[in-house]
Amino acid sequence: TLELTENIFIHRLDIVQPLLSKLRQLGFALSLDDFGTGYSSLSYINSLPLTEIKIDRSFINKFLEFKF
Repeated sequence: TLELTENIFIHRLDIVQPLLSKLRQLGFALSLDDFGTGYSSLSYINSLPLTEIKIDRSFINKFLEFKF
């Protein structure tokens, strides 16, 4: 499994996406590490061949503090 940070997607997604697709074709698993700490959106995730997403604890804690 290759772990990637969301910073890799901010610049030149048009170049990164085909490279990640090729890695998946070669049998690599791709993990997005620390999602929620940078500037990525959920729309980026839909266009990438990820096998795992690791959500940053600080991102989750914000939701746990929310009162309904």
